[in-house]
Amino acid sequence: MFYHAFTDVPAWADTVVGYAYSISLTAGTSQTTFGSDLPMTVTQYLTFLLKVLGYDSEKDFRWDQATILAETLGLTKGEYTGSEEMTRGDLAVLSVNALPVQMKDESGTLLEHIQAEIEWSIDEAGTLHISGKGPMPDYISYSTTPWGADGSVHSVEIADGITYIGECAFGMMQIHNISLPDSLVSIGDSAFYGCTGFSEYTVPDSVKYIGHNAFYHTIGLEEIVLPKDLKTISAGCFAESGLFDITIPDGVVSIESGAFNLEPIY
Repeated sequence: MFYHAFTDVPAWADTVVGYAYSISLTAGTSQTTFGSDLPMTVTQYLTFLLKVLGYDSEKDFRWDQATILAETLGLTKGEYTGSEEMTRGDLAVLSVNALPVQMKDESGTLLEHIQAEIEWSIDEAGTLHISGKGPMPDYISYSTTPWGADGSVHSVEIADGITYIGECAFGMMQIHNISLPDSLVSIGDSAFYGCTGFSEYTVPDSVKYIGHNAFYHTIGLEEIVLPKDLKTISAGCFAESGLFDITIPDGVVSIESGAFNLEPIY
């Protein structure tokens, strides 16, 4: 059961609404109401779809003007003003329109994220092998990954073909070695949160986006080489890590708040 703060959600919808709330896909109509008895507008559903695609309603678009970004991405073609009440037909059409749209981090389309087939195994030496094609799924926390915070895992090898490391994928694991493929495009939020085993790392140049808190509290990490095409160093990315040596790529145009909070960088 996933937690949510709303008092007007029927019991049959608790799990679904709780899941959406836990990954910030919905904030309700107030701190305590979801609006279960209210009609949904096209703008509200487009806001949901844009969040699913990785866009932030505080940074990338205004939720009450979601039609603007939706048209840019091809979700709509000018047929909606946004204030219309949703019908089941609208829901079906807009959902299908979203499937071929690229995720914000360019790790694949929404359909590829849904259809991705990922396989994993842990060998006798303590290496976690991950293979497949497309993006890994996101996880609510490190404890919800299929391998959990397995204390026997000391290395991670991700095979070519994987384009995205899911949120919280390796949090709190004692990883000493990480092998990432050149097919990797994006690293999700909190992907290596709390990992303490590795001291230096080079992120492949294929990576274009590293999520919020991706290397948060990696206290053993002293040196990292960032990919040349990285544009943004996300909030909390290296907060409370052990970094003392880092070169910012020339292409970086934004360093978000708290990206390097509390590390002794010289």
